[in-house]
Amino acid sequence: MEERKRDIEKWMSYRNLPDDLKQRIRKYGEYTWKQTRGIEEEALLRSLPIDLRLETKRHLYLNLLKGVPLFEGIDDGWLLAAVCNRVKYVFYSADSYIVKEGDPLEEMLIITKGKLKSTTRSHEIGEELKAGDICGQLLFNSSCLPTSTRTIITLTEVEGFTLSPDDVKFVASHFNHLQSVIHKQMSRQGLETEVGFKVF
Repeated sequence: MEERKRDIEKWMSYRNLPDDLKQRIRKYGEYTWKQTRGIEEEALLRSLPIDLRLETKRHLYLNLLKGVPLFEGIDDGWLLAAVCNRVKYVFYSADSYIVKEGDPLEEMLIITKGKLKSTTRSHEIGEELKAGDICGQLLFNSSCLPTSTRTIITLTEVEGFTLSPDDVKFVASHFNHLQSVIHKQMSRQGLETEVGFKVF
């Protein structure tokens, strides 16, 4: 750990990064070390044979995904297993931008822990997002990368899962109810839904 910290400090100094960015990188490094003890989890999972990778990801992620309102309606075991295989765990430190209004949406974020704020240029007072909410639902009905209609910033440390555009389309094509819920939400512009989650 100490050697890795020194390497990161040297690299940040060499690149002349601003102090606030250095601090956020340090916080991220400390958090990931606490969570993984230095193991590159995604790399380790990718290196496993498919059967071990799937079983491990199901063990790590299935219960968390079942707690997300968007996936509560999935009663098909293979589809939940497929979602487990496709999601990627992410962590963001406080005051991190997830996406800025007008930038391309490159992934969908499913929040499992923490709080975020969603704002638009016309509304500085934003909506608060929390566990169970989703950012990036525009990926559900776009053939190319859509641009974000909101700026999303973390208020606290945030954990969650991301799905790439291809993975979002895979899930949506196998789960029609999911698509209808998302389309309803898009027309409501982020209001609370009958199933109790927000999408942005």
